[in-house]
Amino acid sequence: MSSESSNAPGDTNPRQRVAHAERRTRLVAEIGAAESVEAALESLARGALAIFDDERMRRESERRTAERRFLDMIDGVDVVVWEADAVTLRPTFVNEHAERLLGYPAEWWLTEPECWNKLIHPDDCPRVMDACTTSIATGQDHELEYRMVATGGRVVWVQDRVRLVTDEQGYPRLLRGVLVDVTERRQARDALLEANHGLRAALDEVTERERTIARQAEQLRLLNELACAVGATLDVHSLCMLIVQQVAVVMGAARCAVLQYEAAAGRFRYAALWQRGQVLPAAGEQSFAAASSLSLQVLRTREPLVIQDTRESANELIHQRIRNGVLSMVIVPIHVGDDGWGTLNVGFSKPGQGTPERVALLNAIAAHLTIALRNAQLYSDLRAAHEQLQATQQQIVQQERLRALGEMASGIAHDLNNALAPVVGFAELLLKMPGALEDHAKARQYLDLIFRGAEDAAGVVRRLREFYRQREAKDLLAHVALSQVVEQVIALTQPSWKDQAQAEGRTVMIATDLQPMPPIAGNEPELREALINLVFNAIDAMPEGGTITLRTLRDGAEAIVEVADTGVGMTEDVRRRCLEPFFSTKGPRGTGLGLSMVHGTVQRHRGSIEIESASGRGTTFRIRLPLAQAGTAAGPSGASGEAQASAFGARPRRVLVVDDEPAVAAVTSAYLVADGHNVQVASNGLQALHLFRESLYDLVVTDRAMPEMSGEQLAAALKQLDPDVPVVMLTGFGDLMAAVGERPAHVEAVLGKPVTLAKLRETLATLTPP
Repeated sequence: MSSESSNAPGDTNPRQRVAHAERRTRLVAEIGAAESVEAALESLARGALAIFDDERMRRESERRTAERRFLDMIDGVDVVVWEADAVTLRPTFVNEHAERLLGYPAEWWLTEPECWNKLIHPDDCPRVMDACTTSIATGQDHELEYRMVATGGRVVWVQDRVRLVTDEQGYPRLLRGVLVDVTERRQARDALLEANHGLRAALDEVTERERTIARQAEQLRLLNELACAVGATLDVHSLCMLIVQQVAVVMGAARCAVLQYEAAAGRFRYAALWQRGQVLPAAGEQSFAAASSLSLQVLRTREPLVIQDTRESANELIHQRIRNGVLSMVIVPIHVGDDGWGTLNVGFSKPGQGTPERVALLNAIAAHLTIALRNAQLYSDLRAAHEQLQATQQQIVQQERLRALGEMASGIAHDLNNALAPVVGFAELLLKMPGALEDHAKARQYLDLIFRGAEDAAGVVRRLREFYRQREAKDLLAHVALSQVVEQVIALTQPSWKDQAQAEGRTVMIATDLQPMPPIAGNEPELREALINLVFNAIDAMPEGGTITLRTLRDGAEAIVEVADTGVGMTEDVRRRCLEPFFSTKGPRGTGLGLSMVHGTVQRHRGSIEIESASGRGTTFRIRLPLAQAGTAAGPSGASGEAQASAFGARPRRVLVVDDEPAVAAVTSAYLVADGHNVQVASNGLQALHLFRESLYDLVVTDRAMPEMSGEQLAAALKQLDPDVPVVMLTGFGDLMAAVGERPAHVEAVLGKPVTLAKLRETLATLTPP
């Protein structure tokens, strides 16, 4: 580009152009008028110098004009233009807009050594200085935004575009930059970013809320499903299987287990286990020692345990879980009442998953499982109680009989010894004193005493039958004479109120006032047992002895039986409660069932019971029972024993007697021979079977318990040979078998030992035709 064209802006002054033209004209004239060459050259030189000076002045004027125009232009723009030394970084130039933007005049910029440190925000200054240093070191321009502090502490955001200027050798010489105020833009951008952030936060919040709602809905679905399962099933195992599966799916767990604590064995057993995407069916067979288990700690503290990072735990079992991919876990306790039943353990594949929300959900699930366990336990207890109640209902009567029998045991032994004393004594006299047999009157007297003693002994045993025989429905239809029942009660309880009481040093008297009256329709054994219980209670109520009065009388359409004692009596509270089941004032000796049984018996007979008592004035139990209505059945009737005996004795019979006891076989055969029958005796079943094959018999009388072949086996074998032959079982278990209604197959009748001739005649007459 030429200097003229480059200086064209300076040529715009008309005066300067005219002056230059005149000076050139004069120079040309002087050169032309020169007298010599030297003079011309001198004029030329002088003119050239003048022209050079003019040109220099013109160019200087143009430069100053251009500089002014540049400065005016620079100062007019809304940017800060600055220039600084590349070595010291001290500003060498700054335009006037710097003062308008930051409040510091240009002179301050150029004279203040620490101007950059004071102008650039402290938080941004290291970054800006580092950028300048990097630009100088690399020879590259740079651009960045940072904050500057104006006068008064006002913060201005600027965008600084910096160019590096080098010298001819390429060394950094200057830094030139342009500072643009971007505060509004920055504020707008920050506002936009903040708005975007707020919008994103709102969107995230909505998204998270949707996730929370979905998660809560899933949790509610799980809890609802568990609640329905708790109400629909008592199968704890199935419920545990459902829990581990649903919890693992809802929570995204890697492992879920329900552990049951077996305190006696000191171990935890897996009630259910979910792992690797499936429920393990054989989990119940797995167990581990509880001593080092965190589950035992949870049961003892009754608080959930959260492990956010299992890798930080020193527990060996936790390390096993880490090997299975569990990096965090939650353990919540399961208690049933005060007992620690077990724990619910959930493991996650990521650390930090034990959030309060999950802990709360697992606690709720554990609460549902607790309800199910309590329901199952209550059902089990209820079923056991129901079964126990049924067993108690079946055994309550027997229990009271056994209690009464226990009280009578010592007296029965006493009665048996008394009954057997004349049997043994007179039998020994007849055996060792043959002369006594010659005195027929005395011998008959001895034999009569022996017979009565033996009958008394058998009677003592038979009395026990009333305590173990089962009740029959037909018993309620029988006519019962209360006075006769009272007499039986007195005889049955004599060992307690007489012998046992005397052995204890007290005297108990029995008084009766029995008035004649029509019978009642009822169960004689039950009524007898009820009165026996009242007598036993009366005996217990008289620790120092006293009198028991048994009274019967009629009151219109009712029969009354009273049992009164002169004992300690009862308080009003005891009197009101004495008929309640299991209520007793006897301590360990009492079951609390005796009087409740009495009450039940009276109610079954459509009667009522009244109690009069006071402390220190004795007690009276008054039982009212309806009399039998006209036409009430009194039980089946049959031919008399004498008529049956006559029918049996119409013609001789062939009878086979089988018994491994020779004495019993001898007595039985003697009875039959005395009636004119032909009798064959066998000592066991095999011998009897051999005799039966060789000859015909009209009747077989056999024992039950025999060696080699029992009575039942013999009867079955005989029926195969002759299905029509009658078989009578004569056994010491006869009364017991009759009491429980037992009659073996192939046996027509069961008799108890000892048997009388009359009873034997009566039975055989019904089995064989005349």
